[in-house]
Amino acid sequence: MFKSYIKLSDEELQKLIKNNKSRSKAYETIFDRYSNYAIGFIRSMAKNEALSQEIFQETFVRLYNQIIEKDDVNIPGLITTISRNLFFNIKRDSKNNVDIDENEIEDSEIDLIEKKELLDLILNAVEFLDEKHRTVFILREFNGMSFKEIAEHENITFANAKLRSSRAKQKIIKILKPYILDLEKNIK
Repeated sequence: MFKSYIKLSDEELQKLIKNNKSRSKAYETIFDRYSNYAIGFIRSMAKNEALSQEIFQETFVRLYNQIIEKDDVNIPGLITTISRNLFFNIKRDSKNNVDIDENEIEDSEIDLIEKKELLDLILNAVEFLDEKHRTVFILREFNGMSFKEIAEHENITFANAKLRSSRAKQKIIKILKPYILDLEKNIK
């Protein structure tokens, strides 16, 4: 990764790409920043290395096009949406030649799959939080600690524990917003 680009925000890198200033270096920085996140998320869905690589490559091609076409995209959210849609499109297309009766899945199995997928998305989004917000979020949401216990554990005030938890949730929602909007469209 290029040292001068590492400290740039996603928005600054997107502007460089749009303005054709060091486009390849800026996009390479975005790729380096998010490739581990993308392949981890894709592998958790696809469970197949060849399919994962195919979706991974197409995701970054489409991400590049979205950066060129739109203003200030949420990169981790867009990666999630693009790769998820690619995966489901491939799955749908591969099932077109199979009898529906052979592939019936009960509603409870679909709900379980969707809940696991959402949990995987949340876990991936948590990795993008800074340490202080990530720690409070994990202690509160996964360990079930009260704000008082978190404050004592982290040596911070009760109000600060609540604030960090709230900000962590806001950041996760921002990352997952494209996925949530996509889900809402599919439900309607």
